[in-house]
Amino acid sequence: PPGYRKIIMATNVAESSITVPDVSYIIDFCLEKVLFTDTFTNFSSLRLVWASKTNCRQRAGRVGRLRNGRVYRMVTKSFYQRELSEYSVPEMLRSPLQNCVLKAKELKMGTPVEMLALALSPPNLSDICNTILLLKEVGALFPTVDGTYDPCDGDITYWGTIMSKLPLDTRLSRLIILGY
Repeated sequence: PPGYRKIIMATNVAESSITVPDVSYIIDFCLEKVLFTDTFTNFSSLRLVWASKTNCRQRAGRVGRLRNGRVYRMVTKSFYQRELSEYSVPEMLRSPLQNCVLKAKELKMGTPVEMLALALSPPNLSDICNTILLLKEVGALFPTVDGTYDPCDGDITYWGTIMSKLPLDTRLSRLIILGY
């Protein structure tokens, strides 16, 4: 209504795909929460990190679509120019690889190492092998491929097929399967 200010608190979804009418100002703290995976333990956690300049520009694009507006960044100009990276770390390099490996096994288009090597930002070989070891430990992959042991591959099990369909960490998927 007239005479009132509309304040919208948004997550990273406000960087794209939406147009909010009547937005005149954006206050950007240049922070974002992203999912990171520890490559040694394969556990994921949300971390508060500095957003990239690309993300900040996307946020700024939410204002001025339907009327003039301004963006206020809550960091100094020198900090923004010097400290913020131009681009974010690709999701493939910071997210869990379990579901990617299981999907690759379901597609039967080669080994997970070969498939993931084709990505724009391919993960490290050691990360893929650690993920495959974890998948073997939770029962998603057999330790062998066609009867031959392979440390960086394994045939998908029935559990692995079920786990690939669940949008969960494979340990939680195993818990659900065992609880059923």
